[in-house]
Amino acid sequence: MPPRSTIPRPLVDTADLLKLSEATSPAELTDRVATLSNRLGFEYWIYGALVAMSPSRYEEFVLSGYPDGWRQHYLEQKYTYVDPTVNYARAHVVPSLWDDLWQQLSPEMGLRAKRIFAEAREFGLAKGLSVPLHGLGCAFGMMSFAAVNPKHPILESTVYAEASMLAIHTHQAASKLYGKGLQGKHVPLSDRQRECLKWAAEGKTSWEIGELLSISERTVVFHLANAARKLKVVTRPQAIAKALVMGVLDED
Repeated sequence: MPPRSTIPRPLVDTADLLKLSEATSPAELTDRVATLSNRLGFEYWIYGALVAMSPSRYEEFVLSGYPDGWRQHYLEQKYTYVDPTVNYARAHVVPSLWDDLWQQLSPEMGLRAKRIFAEAREFGLAKGLSVPLHGLGCAFGMMSFAAVNPKHPILESTVYAEASMLAIHTHQAASKLYGKGLQGKHVPLSDRQRECLKWAAEGKTSWEIGELLSISERTVVFHLANAARKLKVVTRPQAIAKALVMGVLDED
């Protein structure tokens, strides 16, 4: 009879991950994430998402468990534009170890990109893992975990998998918080304007929408134009995109 396999006990319970979505403020979510991150042996972490506020405007939503000194230095040096972890996260979905990214840096990326890791270590961020995040109303996002111990066993036990799950649940919880900011901006669309936008979002033409709603094509164009004006955009695609981002098509 083959020996019974043993499943390692997780460092972070599933129940704790699910409770992250109960956070009602960024401060509360930050405290909860910090507790779970510490259980995985990471003293530092940061979550960031580039949120679409409109079809052409984005804002950053950041929850930081990084040292204030490193955050300030990072922003002053404008490292976002050359940070290998950020560039990686934009085009990937699989988590990446900082050690791997360091080894993959090519000469053309410049010494400035390589200097980021060296300077991060000076602030106590000796070893890390970055998890790309996409969807949920953001153009792209990322969560990074960092340990003071340069020999932190990220790939041992269940740390790698659990950190990835923590990042996903943090992203889900954060989306509810930054989503409130978008959906809280009420746009007074009429029922007919909302109906026309909903069908337009389904790819229907003005004529098809008119047939569905038993109104003329000209009336559909009129309602969509007024909806765009209230949403402070110009074109129909812009109106659809902004309405979806703000959640106004779901209002009763």
